[in-house]
Amino acid sequence: ARSLLPFLLAGVADPVEANGVKALALVEAVGAANDAALGMNGNDGSTNATGPSEASATLPPPFTGRPSAAARRLVRSLLPSLTRGALADVREWTSGQRNAGARLLGTILVFAESASSKHLGDLIKEIVAAVGDDDKDTAERVVIAARVLGAHVSPSHWLPIALDHVTAEKGSPASRASALVVLAAMLRVAPAGSLAGEPMAQLAAGLQSEHLRSVMDHPAVRTQLLAALTNAVVGGGTACEPASGHLFRSFLQLRAAEGGTAAAAVSAEDGVADQSRGVLPPAESSGAARGIDDLAAACGFASAGELYSRHAGDILGQLAVEQDTWMGDCAGQRTLGALVLGAPLEVLKREMRGLSLILKCAMHRDREPMLRLSLLRTLDAAFESREHGVAFQGVACEVVERMISESLIWKAGKTAAAVRYAAIVCLGTMLRNDLCPKRDLLTAIQRGEILPQIGAALEEDFYADTRSAACHALAMLLTRCGDRLTDEHRRYVYPELLKRMDDSRDEIRIQCAGVVAAFFEAMPFDYDETNVGYLLKGFMVHMDDPNRAVQEAVCSAVEIAAVKKPDAVRESVRAARDAHRGPTYLDRADAAAQRA
Repeated sequence: ARSLLPFLLAGVADPVEANGVKALALVEAVGAANDAALGMNGNDGSTNATGPSEASATLPPPFTGRPSAAARRLVRSLLPSLTRGALADVREWTSGQRNAGARLLGTILVFAESASSKHLGDLIKEIVAAVGDDDKDTAERVVIAARVLGAHVSPSHWLPIALDHVTAEKGSPASRASALVVLAAMLRVAPAGSLAGEPMAQLAAGLQSEHLRSVMDHPAVRTQLLAALTNAVVGGGTACEPASGHLFRSFLQLRAAEGGTAAAAVSAEDGVADQSRGVLPPAESSGAARGIDDLAAACGFASAGELYSRHAGDILGQLAVEQDTWMGDCAGQRTLGALVLGAPLEVLKREMRGLSLILKCAMHRDREPMLRLSLLRTLDAAFESREHGVAFQGVACEVVERMISESLIWKAGKTAAAVRYAAIVCLGTMLRNDLCPKRDLLTAIQRGEILPQIGAALEEDFYADTRSAACHALAMLLTRCGDRLTDEHRRYVYPELLKRMDDSRDEIRIQCAGVVAAFFEAMPFDYDETNVGYLLKGFMVHMDDPNRAVQEAVCSAVEIAAVKKPDAVRESVRAARDAHRGPTYLDRADAAAQRA
């Protein structure tokens, strides 16, 4: 038997199913004869950890059910040598022999059942190594072997070993992905109730490993981690509840990784910055978001919102401790982003004190630029949605002065330019959606930093989009509180606008004309006539621009000025008639002044 059984088992694993059926019958017959020779009969004393349907689902062809006790006894008597032979074949350099070894391994494990627990270290090590085989069929056979192992051995035995491979200190992303494939396969078939208690706690904590978080950019790692978490939730059911904090954070990290990285922002060409990275895809198309919903249901919560409510405070507490170590676009920062963009409004409001403290620390001007860039993107995405943005209204002054303004300070370099762009976009979004109360915005202006920073952004020479975004932010500022600006503030603003009217890009000049219109809309009727005259004199030059769209934008702004300062507009029109090539727009401006 010791010499011939490996050949019979290899026959059971034959790719031709008919040959496998015949070989399986022979193994059964040999097992019965062996029992008779040894005077043994009846069951082998072991029980099947899974029910009949679950067991059948894990069995490779040609098995249709559990082997007989006699056949199991026969194989188990020679299990150490059989296992060594199969694992040696799995390591062979020829693909055909590796495939045969993978088939044989699965077959042996079907007979071995729980007895294979004595060889788990070697088995899982080789299964993890072989699951990444270039041959698809070999890899699939290895996964089948992992499922057989997971179905018949208690997770308390195999889970620590599998997690060691997932979280190995020096593991590569590819090796971690392979280990996660095996872990997910075994979790999928774990016996009902076997994950309750310590196994689930150990699994949830293991998947929070810093070594695993550090490779979340690797697509295969994310895919297989999602599979492992999903199978854990499905298999664990209500057993997930005590470990739901760790599981929830793992899902949040996966959700955050779906938004890509901030690094792409600094690769923009031709002065065009990319603000799209870091925005999460819709929850409807997100596997991680579905996982969060499934986890909430498994824990008995009415909605995912209750899951956020239960764990948001704890996660923010963890992140507050970790944030000092954040560098660049890292897992902790992304988790914070996913929490901000996924939590219900009432949760954000409740946790805003802790959240704003983390943001203020992490967005300080001396922190790493890519980190600030990522967090600015998170804020901008939150401000785009009033459902999340209104949560920040209570700390709006801190957002402007301690988060956004910190990143508008000029520093040399491409990355610093991308940070300034993200900051001015974020400010514009916040003001456009009226998320900064007028009182807080005026406080920021009176303290003297935000207007000069917007002015500096208007002159940005790295990204043209930054100048455009600065025009938008200034227009929103003038719309929200322009009527409360001091004369000193206005004397600062309008020369900056005149400089931008000389921009090399027509689309920015057109946009700037719209900002001038907002300036005129917001200025009081009794604003100093002399300053209005200075502004109109430099501004109306562009009403004779070769680009008709620029002419139209300038004329529209002058018509607004005519409502409040008709005399200044008439004087500017009169002075410009000799210099302009055509009277059309001058006549429109003069008519507006006459109507006033």
